[in-house]
Order: sequence, then structure tokens, then C-alpha cells
Amino acid sequence: MIFEIFLRFDQNAHLWDNDAPATDNGQSIHMAYLLDLIDKNTLDKIMVAYTKATRMGGCIYDTKGNILAGPYNFSDFCLKFCRGTHEGLHKCTASARYGAREALRKDGPTIYSCLNSGLVDCASAITVEGQMVAVMICGQVRTEDYVIDRDLAFHHASAIGIRDMAGYMEALYRIPKISYERLHDFATLQSLIAGTLGSLATNNKRLKSVSRKRIFQLINSVSDYIIATDTRGFIENQNRALLEALGRPDGDLSGQPIESLFLDRTPLVREMAKLRETRDTPERLSLGLLLSDKKLAQVDTSLSRMENEKGELHGFVAVMRDMTEEKTIERMKSDLFGMLTHDMINPILAIKSALKLVLDGQVGHLNQEQTDILRMAADTNHDLMGMVSDFLDVFRNNYGMLVLRQSRFDIHQALQEVVNQSYYSCQDRKIRIDYQSDFSDELPYYGDRLRLLRTFANLLDNAIKFSEGEDLVTIETRRSAPSGGKRHGESVRLRPDIAHIFVAFHNRGKDLPMQDLGAMFDKFYTSNHKNPAAKKGLGLGLNFCKLVAEGHGGHIWAETTDDGLRIVLALPVPDPSKDI
Repeated sequence: MIFEIFLRFDQNAHLWDNDAPATDNGQSIHMAYLLDLIDKNTLDKIMVAYTKATRMGGCIYDTKGNILAGPYNFSDFCLKFCRGTHEGLHKCTASARYGAREALRKDGPTIYSCLNSGLVDCASAITVEGQMVAVMICGQVRTEDYVIDRDLAFHHASAIGIRDMAGYMEALYRIPKISYERLHDFATLQSLIAGTLGSLATNNKRLKSVSRKRIFQLINSVSDYIIATDTRGFIENQNRALLEALGRPDGDLSGQPIESLFLDRTPLVREMAKLRETRDTPERLSLGLLLSDKKLAQVDTSLSRMENEKGELHGFVAVMRDMTEEKTIERMKSDLFGMLTHDMINPILAIKSALKLVLDGQVGHLNQEQTDILRMAADTNHDLMGMVSDFLDVFRNNYGMLVLRQSRFDIHQALQEVVNQSYYSCQDRKIRIDYQSDFSDELPYYGDRLRLLRTFANLLDNAIKFSEGEDLVTIETRRSAPSGGKRHGESVRLRPDIAHIFVAFHNRGKDLPMQDLGAMFDKFYTSNHKNPAAKKGLGLGLNFCKLVAEGHGGHIWAETTDDGLRIVLALPVPDPSKDI
């Protein structure tokens, strides 16, 4: 026989000693808990896979006899009968203790007979730094030479209080048989799995030990301010950087409410209240931290839950970064961008005026070639003016400085002006523009005329850009949204109680950037569409259109049609009671 089957049992044997284990010098060793080192989900997956592959029952016990993973694949014989009575469960536990002690003693796979029924089990110890933290027990099978002795079986059943002898015997006969060689292979594999779990647990324990030693050094070495509180928000610990910033390098904030450190306490108190009730991702808060000498630091604050091993709230940790210098630099940068962008408009306007004088014949007669060249220059200068204006407005919106200057104007006339500006670019590519409208008379609108004019110009320019030569671009003004298109990007829902004017720009073309349509309104988006005649910009034109649409309370979206691309601008109908 290539393995040993243990038949001796000690019903008083314990899986562990009550006293804490000791080292050679008598010092106490802290016993590790397996679930502190390996998560239960991992143990469950391993046990499910192993018991399914071997067709044996199995589970993992900790050193106190508690089941950490399982039981899995247990037979009715074991669950319903052997473990179905108080006496039977006691014997099963005693048998597991014995197997664990033998596995630890042998330092290898242990195969033994179950104390309760005589079925064959295997035990493998899971050890961390030489100490057993758990045991893997699998088995509940019969070996090939296992002969059921009915008298002995009745004796076992009676000893644990079984009354249904017929059911007990029927379940016993259904226990599968396995060869000695195969059982030994399974026991060896089980031992390897237990050893691997022990090694993993040992590595995790060492990592945690190193982390605990370094965490205090780490907290005090970072420049960010860190506070740990209890569940009520009273400070329990803080790092050195915070104390130095507060002018109290040798002080201690323990016992103070965390909100007392800030000028505006409401956002922090509200965030703590939310985190007490939910595990949602916390918001980042911008708070004013009261420093020494009545100074104020603007800190970017992240407040998070601290939980115990049961997932219960244990406290809060706040990490704060002083953004005072960064915000100062950001203000300087914004001032620089604003100044440069604004100052660029002046020479562009000067060039526009000079070109107009020349084209109007104010400085002399021009031949056709000269006129065409100057018109190209004027067209390019107009595009440059639009790009700079878009950049300036996007910049203003980022800093909350975009203010609409609303007045009453006619959308028909505005669209006609935009079409006139695109005359030469359309003529060069032989592109025709068709205008269709549900509004026969004047189409009044109360909004920012100049910005809506640039919006129309950007949308028409985009339609021309993605049109093929000698093609048609359709501009529509409708009372309802155009039909027959498939929308892309964010879903847009218009309020049914508010009427809208829909302005659509529809171009035809076979090679459209369909895969990019969801992002075409993003800032600095530029298409990879291969069109040699298309003009490249900063990628702010359509983003500017979105800002203007939303600034007017409207929406904008892109949709594909059977023959091209359509961008729809939905503007809410102006209030007829508005006093213009």
C-alpha cells in the first residue's frame, strides 16, 4: 500500500492548544487568521474547483473549528445523517481535529478514516511562518477494499442518534468508490494547494507587517495634510505636515471636530453625513483651511470611509492638498490666455478692414486674379477671426465669464449672412446650398446674435468640409426635429412643454467619420476624416456651438442619414412676453 491510513482516534484531541503557541525562547507568537490574509472568495473558488474535479466533499476549517470555505460537494450521507445530529457533528469535528494534527505532524498529505462513519478523508495543514492557521479537509469516499459491514454501520448510526436506519444505509451505499492510487494523487494535489495557500498567506502577512511599520513614516513624509477621525468626525490622528501648516508642530488635534479647521464647514459636514449612509464615490471638496496667523489655504479635500473587516463604518480619513499656489498660477495663466486672445482680435480686425477697402476699390481698380487672391485672404482672415473668437469664448466659459448679450434678430437673415460668407469656398468646390423652412415670414429670435451667427457659420463650415465636390448642403429651419436620422453621442431629451426652433445643417458624402460622431462636440476634437480640401482648425468650433446652444437653454446633436450627416441645433422658442 503506497499510503498510510490512520485508524486510531483521540476523541479528546484538539485542533489547537488553548494556550498561545510560543517560540523557542518562550515569547508568545500572534496567530494569524487566514481570512485576514486571503479573501474568502478566493478560498471558495479553489474549494469549488477542487471538489468538482475530484468528486469529493471538502471544506476549510480555521484553528477554532469554524468553517472558512464550504462545505462543498458534501454527500447526503454526510450532511443529512453524519452531521445531522449533535453527536454526529461532534464526531465529525473531532475527526477533523485529528486529521489536522496528523497533517501538521507529517508535513504532507494525510489520509485517514473518519471517526464518524469510517469513510476515507484527506487532511492538509495551511501554515503561516510555521504555525497552522487552517486545515483543508476533503474526502467522504470509499476505497476499493472498503466493505460495508451492516452491523458496524448500524452501530455507528445508533451511536450518533440516527433513527432512519434504512435511509442511512441507502445513503451509505451511494458513496462513490475510488482507487488507492487515485486517492493518493488527490491527497498530494490537496497538499500542494494547501502549501500554496500557506505561502500566499505568509507573503501577504509579511507585506502587511511591512506596511504597518512604514505607514506612520509614510503619513509623516507626505506633503499633503492627512486626518483620521472616528465615526462622529472627531480627530484621532493627524500627520506632521498638517500640524506644521497650522503652526503647531508639537501639538495634537485629537478630540477636535474636523470641521472646526475650516472656514466653511457645511460641505464637509454634508459629505460626512452622506458617507455614513452610502459607499458612493466621495466628492472632492474645495475648502478654506484656517492656518496660523489668520491665513487661509485653499485645499482640495478628499474624504473617504474607513471600514473594519465586517465592512462597517470605522471612521473617516481626509486627505487635503494645498492648492493655493496652483490656483495662483492658474489665475495667472487664465489672465495670460485672456490677454493674448483678446489682443489678437485687434490686428485681425485691422486686416479685415484693410482688405475690405481694397476689395471695394477704394485704393484702385483690381483685375480678376487680384480680386480672387484678396478674397481668399479675406476668407482666411474671417476663419482666423472665428477661431480666435471661439477660443476666447470657450476660455470664458471655463472660468464662468461667458455672458450672453441677447437681442431680437431674424434667424432667416442671419442664415443668409452666413451663406453669403461661404460663397467663395462653395464656389471653389462647386457645392450648392439649399435652404428649406417651415417659416415663411420673419423668424424672430431673442438671443445672442453674434454668437449664434458664429454657431451657424461653424455648422455650415463643418457641412461644407465633409461634403464631396459638386454636392448639396441643405439648411433647414423646422418647427419639429427632422426625421429619418440616427442620433449619435449623448441622448438628448427635449422638454415637451417647451417649443423649439430646429436649425439643421445636412451634408452628403460617402466617406463620413461615423466612428467619431459621439465625440465631435468635445473640446479640441479634430476628425481623422481624409478630405484634402477640408480646412483644419483647433477643434473648438463644434464645442463652441455646444456651449452656445446650452447657454440659450437648447441642445445640439449629430445624426447620420441615408446619404450623409446632419447636425441639428434645437433652440427654445423665445418668450412672446419678453420686452425687447
